[in-house]
Amino acid sequence: MHQPFKMYFSNQKYEGKIRVLKQLSSLIECSIKAFKFLFFSNSYAMAKVVVYSTPTCPYCHMAKAFLKEQKVSFVDYDVSQDEGKAREMIEKSGQQGVPVIDIDGEIVVGFDKGRIKELLKLK
Repeated sequence: MHQPFKMYFSNQKYEGKIRVLKQLSSLIECSIKAFKFLFFSNSYAMAKVVVYSTPTCPYCHMAKAFLKEQKVSFVDYDVSQDEGKAREMIEKSGQQGVPVIDIDGEIVVGFDKGRIKELLKLK
């Protein structure tokens, strides 16, 4: 630190303000760390989730409702309308039944709440 700058702020008149600024800086740093922990420590927030479903499937509706309740973002493909996605689903799962849920490459066939919670690390 340059000497004139140090001398200017060494004045008692500014010491209280400097102390407050340091405390604010510390609080902001703690807030940033807390935000990063809360946002990035939830692995399910970062998981890539794909649901292969049909509009008439009750288990598909239950699976998607569960994911929404848990605030898990996902992509939903209607395999009754998209032949390419239907083939992709069969290649991934070996199954023609829905729902098929792909969580970061792990395949869940049907609405298996326990397995979904396990893969997303939900309580």
